[in-house]
Amino acid sequence: MRRANIAVLAALLAGLTPGLAMARDTSVERRLTEAGYTFKIDADGDYLVVISYPQERRTQQVYVSGTTVTVNGVATRKVFSPASVGSKNPVTAAQALELLGANFRHGMGAWELNGGVLFLSIKLPDSVSAGELRAAIRAAAELADDREKSISGASDEL
Repeated sequence: MRRANIAVLAALLAGLTPGLAMARDTSVERRLTEAGYTFKIDADGDYLVVISYPQERRTQQVYVSGTTVTVNGVATRKVFSPASVGSKNPVTAAQALELLGANFRHGMGAWELNGGVLFLSIKLPDSVSAGELRAAIRAAAELADDREKSISGASDEL
């Protein structure tokens, strides 16, 4: 009985406190603003930036993680951009091998699959400047949008 009560309490707290658990990161907000971006904060606490390509009439979503992960004493933050949703365009084995090869060629970032979504992901020290964060956002957007075009043609859903 106690285990059931704990599970119910945990579920209630999770539903009542998402805003409290996702504290805003003013250092990210400052760097995004300094880099010239407007942004929204999504339900997960990540910062969404939309990059526009007016000549192509396309946009690309790029997220900057709202949290950091510490690796061997270095706080890192992820910049990621979706390129394909698996339910619409599942990644085949041949495409996965091609993506692994592309990872080797990228100067910045790598392809990842998470929850059936293909992302270009760049993991950076959290100490990067606004200019360096801007470079990572642009790289993620360009690589993900190019991959989206190659997978789905003219579709611009992400």
